[in-house]
Amino acid sequence: EGSSLARDLAELLLSEERLGGTDVTDVAATLVVADLQRSVEFYTDALGLAISDRTAEAAVLDAGFGKILLWERPDAPPGETGIMHLTFEVGDIDAAFTQMNEAGVQFLHLPRTALLGQNYEMRAAAFRDPDGHGLAITEHRERD
Repeated sequence: EGSSLARDLAELLLSEERLGGTDVTDVAATLVVADLQRSVEFYTDALGLAISDRTAEAAVLDAGFGKILLWERPDAPPGETGIMHLTFEVGDIDAAFTQMNEAGVQFLHLPRTALLGQNYEMRAAAFRDPDGHGLAITEHRERD
């Protein structure tokens, strides 16, 4: 039941009508963790998720209906681990950035390389919703 609800939510978020026609292809949550290896073992062993990419400080897990990015911050103050932001994967981050900027979204930074994994480069542009929740658009590109 839980995964069905999550899948329904992901489908709703991915519908073109919900994001003004931007080319959203996936949804991901970024979790700040204190111990990357411990978290990777939990999500892969206990939940059965597969690792799709990995760096020294991050791991991207395939959740079937979206992705989970585990980002290690061992020096994060207590209580500052948890969900960092919700990301919307787009096919063309530059086009989505322009379209959303013209629609009034105030980005915190221009699209830039946020993660350089073994298999993919992830470009991101972060922004906040009206309640201050962290959001980002991302684009993954295969590395040569």
